[in-house]
Amino acid sequence: RDVSIKEQMAMGLRYVNDKGQIIERFVGVQHVTDTTSSALKEAIDEFFSSSNLSFSKLRGQGYDGASNMRAILGITNTLSLALQKKDQDIVSAMNLVKTCKENLQLMRDNEFEELVEQASSFCYKHDIIVPTMDEEYVIPRRSRRNAPMKTNYHRYRVEIFIHVIDGQLAELNDRFNE
Repeated sequence: RDVSIKEQMAMGLRYVNDKGQIIERFVGVQHVTDTTSSALKEAIDEFFSSSNLSFSKLRGQGYDGASNMRAILGITNTLSLALQKKDQDIVSAMNLVKTCKENLQLMRDNEFEELVEQASSFCYKHDIIVPTMDEEYVIPRRSRRNAPMKTNYHRYRVEIFIHVIDGQLAELNDRFNE
């Protein structure tokens, strides 16, 4: 749901090019009437039809942004609900903010390995290739000539995991500075 309170669905394509490289492209945001499976399927059908894409080669993956952020949302949800109460006292609210920040910091510092284990377990159960974390991360469609070498571990931990948590911490610090 966007800021105008309209339901929306992000559309992206992932495909393998003729060199065997996985390419990902953001297609756009599609407004939908609601987020039921039938409404989402209808929007996908319309997109495929208007783009002359074939369903025969489609392999679907769906991501609910909330489920991707479940751990962070679990920490911040209690705070969010408390702050929405009309009778919330300021001392309790500030204690919740402090606890929320501390829990996010603990997650940032200590829980990446557990997340990797959970993700790897899921991938193994569903026959999804798990990247070797020590291997070099290759940016699709970019020359490696002058690019600094970084590992998959760095990419996922620093550029995604820590980046997302730091963003949440920054938002909390901006909104609730003591």
